[in-house]
Amino acid sequence: MAGKLKLAGIVSKVVAFITGFAENISAGKAIAQPEQIDQQPDTNVAGKRPAEGTDGLRLELGGEANAIGDDTHAAGSVSSKVVDTGKVTIASGSATFSASAQSSPDGTAYAAAYSYADVDGADIVLTRTRGATHTSQIDSQTYTAETSQTRVFAIDIEGFDLPRGPIVLGGTMWHGGSNRPQPIQGNVAGLTVEAEAHGDNTSVVVDATVLTVEDQFSGVSATAVTEVA
Repeated sequence: MAGKLKLAGIVSKVVAFITGFAENISAGKAIAQPEQIDQQPDTNVAGKRPAEGTDGLRLELGGEANAIGDDTHAAGSVSSKVVDTGKVTIASGSATFSASAQSSPDGTAYAAAYSYADVDGADIVLTRTRGATHTSQIDSQTYTAETSQTRVFAIDIEGFDLPRGPIVLGGTMWHGGSNRPQPIQGNVAGLTVEAEAHGDNTSVVVDATVLTVEDQFSGVSATAVTEVA
């Protein structure tokens, strides 16, 4: 909870700063360009601007989860939103994918999950990916589970480009789970996707797959591309 409150506080300060910054630009006031932060971008996010002559903010969120075993479960959730407020365009969202599997006695089980975010056209991009994995063997049965979640927040200031390119801040954290996955019955897969774009010229494209194979496999994958130009 403390981590979420800290991140929310940072985002609120960024929004307030950028909004005031954009208002000063619209009023024609001279403002010193902020110093570029020299930091390596997260491997799960990009902050490159669109090709020369284009304008807009594009957010792509997605991931996949696959589970192999006698009893399996795969789930995915993607939420994406891009809003053009006039002076600034704001993109935000999250992608969460999880997979778990358990084997028959002396059998094998496999679970893998992945999530990512990709942003084009933003001046500032904040992203964080967290994952957890666990494997155990009890009474000749193998239990395994993996979860990945990516959160992203990005801002594009109308009529302004940072001299050294966009600022991209992010990180990835993985850790091992301490508890055995909950028992699974059957082969189950589920997916939810919510994508919104608000502005004069908008586009939303969703690609999703849900698949189960009895006594063998559960899998989900999804990509949501939300854009305001």
